Amino acid sequence: MLLTAAVTAVYTFPGIAAFDAPVGRQLLNSLFFAGKSPVTVLPVVGAWLLPFYITYSFMEWMPLWAFLWCCFGFAAAANVQSHFLLRLYAPYLAAAGGAETDKTESRQLLAGAQRTQRQILKDMKRLGM
Repeated sequence: MLLTAAVTAVYTFPGIAAFDAPVGRQLLNSLFFAGKSPVTVLPVVGAWLLPFYITYSFMEWMPLWAFLWCCFGFAAAANVQSHFLLRLYAPYLAAAGGAETDKTESRQLLAGAQRTQRQILKDMKRLGM
């Protein structure tokens, strides 16, 4: 029961960021993705549980571990999770059109920035700068 709650909690937050659905559906999605690839459950949950275990195993070093956890731990856990969850979510993101939309928007922003840069250089030349 505790493992199911941990897996649901760890898989739900990235699922909310990736998919638009009600809370009940998000909870079912988290269990679906955990069941779809049980091999990824260990590293994804371990990315969150290992730092807690290390922190509370060596109580005399608690201030150091707490500092490192606050500075690097959250980002490191999210980075590890992203490598596994992105592979798991990729087919569903492409089907929803999310991945293609992001690429198209990025290209448009980049093209706009390049046009703006060209326009600035053109204006600078015109003004003799």
